[in-house]
Amino acid sequence: MSVSQDKSKRKKRKAKKKTFNVEEWVESNIDKLIPITGIDYLNLPRDLEKSILTRITEIIIGESKKIDIDTFTRRYKRYIQQLKQVIAFEIVSNLNSLSKEQLEYIMSSIGPWIIQYGDKLYREITRHGAIDLLNILKYEWNRWWTQTKTPELPPECPKCGFNALMPDYTCLICKHVASEKEILDKYRFDSYVENVIRKGRYDIVKSIVDKGYILVNATGIKEPDSEKGLLDLEIHIDYKKRNKLKEMLATAIPKDDSSIS
Repeated sequence: MSVSQDKSKRKKRKAKKKTFNVEEWVESNIDKLIPITGIDYLNLPRDLEKSILTRITEIIIGESKKIDIDTFTRRYKRYIQQLKQVIAFEIVSNLNSLSKEQLEYIMSSIGPWIIQYGDKLYREITRHGAIDLLNILKYEWNRWWTQTKTPELPPECPKCGFNALMPDYTCLICKHVASEKEILDKYRFDSYVENVIRKGRYDIVKSIVDKGYILVNATGIKEPDSEKGLLDLEIHIDYKKRNKLKEMLATAIPKDDSSIS
């Protein structure tokens, strides 16, 4: 046999060797894979089920050349928390409308993706009137914000109550654009002023009058001379309210008190 004939035969043998096709394997085993992954009760569209299982299989295979049901089951159980995050992400990113069961699954598994899809989850949860899930969403939003974004939470939105109000007064969760009045009412500005005057901190009120604004963060109204944080809201105090503060100072400050000029 010539060298050229030997090479030709080796090429034919290589050509006959079939590579593992993940999509075909999922297609032929889908009815076994669905209950293994626990998505059978979610009533997902068939094409989404296939897409999810294909993605999960690709992750599970890793550097391996093929897989079987037993290996899939063992590896899925081993990495179940991480893989459930993938499933939750695929569901929330592909479906426009979510059922109560799907929301419950997503809320228990989505992990850090909650920051990206918090607004959509809020919309769907409120549509269902699921107060229990709303409380979970708020808790998970706060948890993952401080772990993945900034150590400090944003200020609280006066409409939805989530710590998601940005410096431009827009809420990342409910998309409401808050007015300065709403924010001042939310953080009880009038009560704050009355309290600092009662404590004799006339310098704080005078500083607010002079500056014409206050800073608000997740914990409340900051002292006027505090450094502005990345997520702080700068709330302007209008002319009418500043005049009222001046009147309150004039009434509160003792006549012989020269500490405030």
